[in-house]
Amino acid sequence: MKSLKQCNSRPQKNSDEHILPLINVVFLLLIFFMIAGRLTTSDPFKIDPSSSLSSTQEESEIAVIHMGTQGELAFQNEPMDQGTLKDKVRGYLTDHPDHILRLKVDGTYAAGAVLKLMTDLREVGVEKLSLVTQLEAP
Repeated sequence: MKSLKQCNSRPQKNSDEHILPLINVVFLLLIFFMIAGRLTTSDPFKIDPSSSLSSTQEESEIAVIHMGTQGELAFQNEPMDQGTLKDKVRGYLTDHPDHILRLKVDGTYAAGAVLKLMTDLREVGVEKLSLVTQLEAP
């Protein structure tokens, strides 16, 4: 004979069943942000570009040369010295002669040093160089 408690009791639910909808929502949000978000690589060092009135967007597949606040250099997010930079750019231009290189320089760095770098890049064979700036606030 069954006791009264055994007859009236419901089947025990697993306590983990209550968390399943939450897990589903988290995974859906994760998938949404993976698809909708724009993933970009970060700069190899902190750079705050000069301001500009132009609103041209930067394309991620174009090669970028970085020049930091202390004159540190990087090509394609790989830090290097000026001699190595010239060799890498020369090799890049051999493989991609029609690409426009982008120069991203900190806005506080001396203009004379930037012009010298641009002259050195011209000697290496760079014919198309775009200076990356940030949109000036109205």
